[in-house]
Amino acid sequence: MIEPTGYEAPLVGRTWAHGVLDCWALCRDWYARERGVLLPDPPRADGWWDDGASDLYGDDAMREAGFRRIDLRDITEGDLILMQIRSKNLVPNHAAIYLGDSLILHHLDGRLSSRDVYGGYWQEVTRSVWRLV
Repeated sequence: MIEPTGYEAPLVGRTWAHGVLDCWALCRDWYARERGVLLPDPPRADGWWDDGASDLYGDDAMREAGFRRIDLRDITEGDLILMQIRSKNLVPNHAAIYLGDSLILHHLDGRLSSRDVYGGYWQEVTRSVWRLV
């Protein structure tokens, strides 16, 4: 039997597939490739942010994954940004990596992963910033 091995989706330009190639998967892949750190991959149902209870990015979960919360004013390359975009649960439901020079790496539902300027809307929906310790 011959099976493909070793494929890694690109960080920029990957297609969206919730729970497989989504914003959290992008952040996990970035930390694995750039920092050699393996982050947890919790199971997550599509739409978890609207189910009335779930909070994938709760403070306890972030601390258990090895992060500590920092002030946005102290942001630096490699910090994790959590944002809230139309979440009925009123919890962060989008994650991005700060790349420095006012750029983020992120992956929105239905779009290709991309680098974007971190300002305006993205700062408005930011709920917290986390640094790997």
